[in-house]
Amino acid sequence: MLREGQFSNLRIFCINNKKVYIVDDHNYTLPIWSYYSLQNNYKYDLITLDYHADTIIGFNDYAYEKAFKTSYVDTFELRDWFREEKVKEILNNKSFNIILDNTSLLDCDEHILAAFELGIITEYHVIYCMDKYDEYGGEHCKNEKIYCEAFENPDKYCYKTCPEIERNRCHNRLDDEYLKDIKLNLSNRKYILDMDLDYFQTRESLKPIRHNVINDLIKNSEFITIARSEKYFNELRIDDSFNIDEAENNLVQLIEEILSN
Repeated sequence: MLREGQFSNLRIFCINNKKVYIVDDHNYTLPIWSYYSLQNNYKYDLITLDYHADTIIGFNDYAYEKAFKTSYVDTFELRDWFREEKVKEILNNKSFNIILDNTSLLDCDEHILAAFELGIITEYHVIYCMDKYDEYGGEHCKNEKIYCEAFENPDKYCYKTCPEIERNRCHNRLDDEYLKDIKLNLSNRKYILDMDLDYFQTRESLKPIRHNVINDLIKNSEFITIARSEKYFNELRIDDSFNIDEAENNLVQLIEEILSN
């Protein structure tokens, strides 16, 4: 059973029979996803809202650092070998504890493809805000099962210094019109709803006026994971007075309001 404080400052809420899990570091959503997947013998779909795409291949940095420390000439070839061996090792001994023990080897943007490769999720729908970053060496996995607003609407991203007309878009991150623009192509399979607090750059972004889409996403999810990602939240917020605890509390309150109706 998952316990509060078990890893990454894990906190657990039960809101109208819906479990909500909050962690400090986004890679530590992986053990939560794996717990449910292993317990129910089911590969979930994933819907994630995040400023960044977080679709770097799993254990990439760990394997590169390990390869770099050797005298092997082709660092990238050895990196690939170390990475593949790590994945095989986990798959051959797959359990919640093994996955948890290896989560520390993941960077904060490697958990989605790690979950996919380890058979925890089967489809992933990524809603993100930054302009799409270039693929390098095949490590940024992009296929028909990734849906991201940057591909459909490349102007919809925002920084502290951006013009007001661009900044206003940050206020609508959960609004029906904004989410419908993404054209999510969801199946009828069970899914995890995952949110990173750095997706919310303003207070207003957590107060959608038209919220039928996010209502349905929250109500129909099997469970919800939230990553605080405080470093990135602080870098990306538009208003410096908007702090991480306020963002977390406002999101939990929004979830409570939606699930109580």
